[in-house]
Amino acid sequence: MALIKAGWQRSKMAKAIPSDRISQLYPCVDETETPLPRSWSSRERCQSITLSQNNLRVQYKGNTNKAHKDAASVRATHSISPACGIYYYEVKIVSKGKDGYIGVGLSVHNSNLNRLPGWEKHTFGYHGDDGHSFNSQSHGDPYGPTFTTGDIIGCGVNFIHNTCFYTKNGRNLGTVFSDLPHDLYPTIGMQTIGEVVDTNFGQEPFIYSIEDEIKEARMKVSQTVLNTPITSQGNSVQAMLHNATCETFSTITGQSYKEETASIENRQKIQTLIMDGKISKAISLTEKFYPTILSDKPWLHVRLLVRQFIEAIDGSDTVSYTSGSATSDTNTINASNDMATSSSSNSISQNDECEVASPQNGFNSSVNDDSIMEVDEEKTHEINGTDANDHVNGVTTSCNQEEDENRSKSTDNLKDLLSFGKDLKAMYDRLKKEGPTDDEIDNAILRDAFSLLAYRDPHSSPLAHLLSRKERESMYYALNSAILEAQNMSKVPALEVIVSHTNDCLKKMAKAGIGTCAFASLDKILEC
Repeated sequence: MALIKAGWQRSKMAKAIPSDRISQLYPCVDETETPLPRSWSSRERCQSITLSQNNLRVQYKGNTNKAHKDAASVRATHSISPACGIYYYEVKIVSKGKDGYIGVGLSVHNSNLNRLPGWEKHTFGYHGDDGHSFNSQSHGDPYGPTFTTGDIIGCGVNFIHNTCFYTKNGRNLGTVFSDLPHDLYPTIGMQTIGEVVDTNFGQEPFIYSIEDEIKEARMKVSQTVLNTPITSQGNSVQAMLHNATCETFSTITGQSYKEETASIENRQKIQTLIMDGKISKAISLTEKFYPTILSDKPWLHVRLLVRQFIEAIDGSDTVSYTSGSATSDTNTINASNDMATSSSSNSISQNDECEVASPQNGFNSSVNDDSIMEVDEEKTHEINGTDANDHVNGVTTSCNQEEDENRSKSTDNLKDLLSFGKDLKAMYDRLKKEGPTDDEIDNAILRDAFSLLAYRDPHSSPLAHLLSRKERESMYYALNSAILEAQNMSKVPALEVIVSHTNDCLKKMAKAGIGTCAFASLDKILEC
């Protein structure tokens, strides 16, 4: 199972950490294509409706009559994507106004906004004055209790069953509409003076536990997928995942594989190291198991070293190294014999799994205190919270011995970074002079990496993206592709192709309105 998941892990695309609760509720929605509703639309509203408080408060300011012609509605900024699986929003009745003619519901884009939701074709509503539900008609059906000032009404859409339900003050009132059309928008309607509601599209916790309903739906869909037979013998996905090595996977699926199991395991180890930020150890393993990879692809080697430099700034790795067997190829820089035989307190410890010494990474490690990287001098006054001059000159101002030791260690770390950066820049310049290649990297990559030194807190800097997991994944993908290519195999593993096709299929399901796509996430299923 571990080997199968290793192949899948490579195929996972990096995802940005959701920036808010709404994104967390609907992780399968690609908001670059189908943005989620986050407020009411100032354009898609009747003139009798006014919006305030970031377009989350809705108030009726129309005529004082009670006639149907005085009704007014507003739609959300975006329609609801079926990729939500189960969608939900809540409104709080701030004031029922004169008569409480408030409708909470859904509508298609071209529906009449001079009507309450549910009165027009392809609109749906639950009305507070009588508790009736309205489905594309002017007369309603008994559904739930009336609602008034202080009540919280929720509206949910289940795209798995294509149904709608409502809640009142955290209690589910049951399914009310079915066979819903596509591209529905959250909609609020009002009819009498003084009616005011506040809206929660998910920015804040809901009164109703919609998360539990989403979790239950995800478990059901996942189990359905896992229990699906995939062979004529009745072997299920779950049986394959929990019992299979590469050999049994091949037997069950009838798919052969060329790579030796040992090589797959080695790539898995390298992947783990890179994803943990241990780039120096990943380089060590690569040189042990695939000796020609980095010498044949020096620009890939540079990328790895830049990544090591960044991880060292972040504290996940170091740039001090002990002796090892540096290659003497013209595409690498021979390490200094003096440094090759020396060790420091910051040396990369020998990896128990690797059972090899950390490499010299092709660098001359002689220390030079001169500035070697183009970093803003003003910004470098404080490097990661300490004075740059104190770092370089070894000045300590604290009377506390422990602080002095920490300052001395910080000075050594900075010297290592400066020396490492100098040699990295020299290696880059040499490769650049040798002529252009398809895989060479832009100088901006080095400049950005070096610039991280200028910030007290790199994670809060404009270059914080360099420290993200996505950057580690990108690095691993590049190295893994090179390893596979060197073994005369496709740079893109078959399993990754299958996963990519599956993800494309899920996107098409979402566009077709098939809500189960939200809970058929490979990430979640393969974690079962």
